[in-house]
Amino acid sequence: MKEFIYIFIMALIFTGCKPQLNTGLPDGWLPMPEEQIKSYFPVKEGDTVVYISENSETMSFHCYGKSYNYHPYYYKPDDDGENGEISGFVPYDECKASVDFTSTSENSRGNTMSLSCTVKIYANRLMLIISGGTVEADTNYGGGVIRLEFENDDSKDRGMGYPKYPNEFMQYLTDEIQLPDSNGNTAAVLKSGKGLIWFTDYTGVKWYLQE
Repeated sequence: MKEFIYIFIMALIFTGCKPQLNTGLPDGWLPMPEEQIKSYFPVKEGDTVVYISENSETMSFHCYGKSYNYHPYYYKPDDDGENGEISGFVPYDECKASVDFTSTSENSRGNTMSLSCTVKIYANRLMLIISGGTVEADTNYGGGVIRLEFENDDSKDRGMGYPKYPNEFMQYLTDEIQLPDSNGNTAAVLKSGKGLIWFTDYTGVKWYLQE
C-alpha cells in the first residue's frame, strides 16, 4: 500500500513538472467567442443573396467562398528565435472568418460587383479587423472597416507579443457592428444571424439585404 502511494505521488510530481500542451488558455483569458463570430456568416457556400439599393436597383450575389479557422496553440521560440516548438510557455491565439460573393449580373453602370465580409483576430489577440463591403471595376471600394491594435504587455512578451488585456477585442463583437468609412461615417452594418445587412457602394448609394 505504501509503495502504491509513493508511486502515485511521484507520478503527480513528474506530471506537474512536464510542460502541458494545449491544455487551455492562460488565467484570465476567456475562450474565443467562436459561435458569436460564426453568427456573422449565416450563408453557405453556393447560396445567393439579394440586395436592393435606395434607388430600387436589385442585384443578386453568389457566395463562392466561405472559411473559418481558429488556431489556439502555444509557442516557444528556439534559442535563435526560429523554428519554434509547441510548448506551454507562450499562448498564441488567432481566429479568422470570411465570406466572399460575386454579383450574377451587372449594375446600372455596367459593372459587376464583388462583396466580402471578414472578422479577423490575430497577432495573439493584439489586432482586430472587421470589414464588409464591395469592390467594383477592380479599384472602386465601398463599405467600411474596423481596424484596431491593442496594448501589448511588455513584461510578458517573449518575442511574439502578449496582450495586456487579452479579452479586450470581445467588446467589439456585438450583435450589430457598424463599420465606418475613412471619414468615420457608418458605411456598412454586420449583424449577428443575418450577415451584412446593408452597405454603401463607392458612389455612396446604400444597398439593403433583402430578407
